[in-house]
Amino acid sequence: MTTRMLRAVTLGLAATLALTACGGSPDREETAAGPAAEGEGFPLTVEHAMGSTEIPSRPERVVVLDTGELDSVLSLGVTPVGAVTTAVSDGFLSYLAEDAEGVEVVGTIAEPDLEAIAALEPDLILSNKVRHEDIYEQLAQIAPTVFAEKVGAVWKENLLLDARALGLEDEARSALDDYEADAAALGEDLGDPAGTTVSAMRFVEGTIRVYTAESFIGTVLADIGLDQLQLPTGETPTFAELSAE
Repeated sequence: MTTRMLRAVTLGLAATLALTACGGSPDREETAAGPAAEGEGFPLTVEHAMGSTEIPSRPERVVVLDTGELDSVLSLGVTPVGAVTTAVSDGFLSYLAEDAEGVEVVGTIAEPDLEAIAALEPDLILSNKVRHEDIYEQLAQIAPTVFAEKVGAVWKENLLLDARALGLEDEARSALDDYEADAAALGEDLGDPAGTTVSAMRFVEGTIRVYTAESFIGTVLADIGLDQLQLPTGETPTFAELSAE
């Protein structure tokens, strides 16, 4: 969701557009875990989708309950003690797997294991209202819990929210600056990104999804400067569905 996902996207775009332009991406920078000043800025109160949460000291044992939150904390140099997987895999997504090595699995996004979460004795839980609004109160009894309001296109705001809870806002803003620079550089490498129209497609059982500028991948493509095909989406603003025909 930050420079990691951008660089994964750029590899695919560079291959796809190789006939008309050359693209590339810089090597991923390794980030060191841990703050420069232990405990600085704490205690603090974080306003979020479910209200406000007081975090008494800098979190050291973090549990994340969605892919976006896992991406955020890893991008900030924090390795959580626990995280969930998707329903279709026993492991973490491939672009996160290396940095998430050793993180304990505490259920899936759809079914977090509350007992396993509590057993890790976390001092911060990160998730979002879309996934886990129904279990927020239970999670908040285990540890201070911070929820984003939405997922997807608001990933930059969510990164900053997670960073605020971790006391790493400066690091998050620096990561976003690097991301913006990478996106702009790729656009320049492509020559005239606005003159190239693209569609981000996902093949799922029974249908084909074409993602819009209101989706996560749509924001990345927009930041690069690429034009995106607009299709009617119906009730779901993030993607349109097509049949194979």
